[in-house]
Amino acid sequence: MTAKTRRPAEPARAAGLKEWLRTNYAKGRRLVVADAAAAFGCLEKQVRNALDQVRRDGGAVESLGDGAFKVRFPR
Repeated sequence: MTAKTRRPAEPARAAGLKEWLRTNYAKGRRLVVADAAAAFGCLEKQVRNALDQVRRDGGAVESLGDGAFKVRFPR
C-alpha cells in the first residue's frame, strides 16, 4: 500500500485566499461569495472564513445581501 499524501494546512490556503481577495477586490468592488469561490477554486465557506479574518485584521466587511459583500481591507 502507498501512503496517502496530506493536503496543505488550511491556514496557508486561507492566507493565499485573503491575498487573492485583496488583489481582486481592494478597490471596493462588489464581492459575491459564490463567484469568488468559483474563481479561486475553493469552497464558499473558505471565502467566508477569509472575510472573517479580514474583519479580525481591522478591515470592514459590509453585507449587501444575497451573498454579496463590500470589503475594505486594513492598510
